[in-house]
Amino acid sequence: EGARQSIGRFHPILVVEHIKSDRAALNGYFESFGYSHFVNGLDSVAIHPSDPTLEDMRGTLSATS
Repeated sequence: EGARQSIGRFHPILVVEHIKSDRAALNGYFESFGYSHFVNGLDSVAIHPSDPTLEDMRGTLSATS
């Protein structure tokens, strides 16, 4: 619950290793906070739309949403 509150309040960039995860569930979690998410090798990177980094990353990583 603490992580949900921090993510909802501060909108950090999230980098999560997805190799042993249910990727659909992970993507759903990101989307529940309004994040765009990308694949970067074995990691998923999620960036909130309010973060200016998002535009820079769109051309660098493979978008999944």
